[in-house]
Amino acid sequence: MSLLLVALAEERDQSVTTIQVSGGSCEPLECQLCGKLISRRSNLYKHLARVHTALPAARCNVCGKWVKNKYAMRDHQRLWHSEHLS
Repeated sequence: MSLLLVALAEERDQSVTTIQVSGGSCEPLECQLCGKLISRRSNLYKHLARVHTALPAARCNVCGKWVKNKYAMRDHQRLWHSEHLS
């Protein structure tokens, strides 16, 4: 078993979460928070950030609103700031 130190640091919260994962180079990694099996370590980082992080991941450069991910940011900017995107 190895330990992954996942830094989920944002401007408002400098917390670091330690996640213990199982699996070798050929075996899937298991999220210790929900049990989901994930094929790659990089995907585990993405999963942890997207699913298990309460903090928003992106901040709108027009109004400062925090949103969950880049896709939510795209939708937010299309809906509220279409005049700034031209």
